[in-house]
Amino acid sequence: MADVLVYLVALADHMEIDLEKAISEKLIKNAIKYPVPEKTRV
Repeated sequence: MADVLVYLVALADHMEIDLEKAISEKLIKNAIKYPVPEKTRV
């Protein structure tokens, strides 16, 4: 599984993709699309 992560990081570097920014944007997008119901929040 580590080899997949290494490949992903190398590919992102080659394509000049900021992984930290891309992941952060995706998490925000998912939080908007799939909000956590109030009764399940801690």
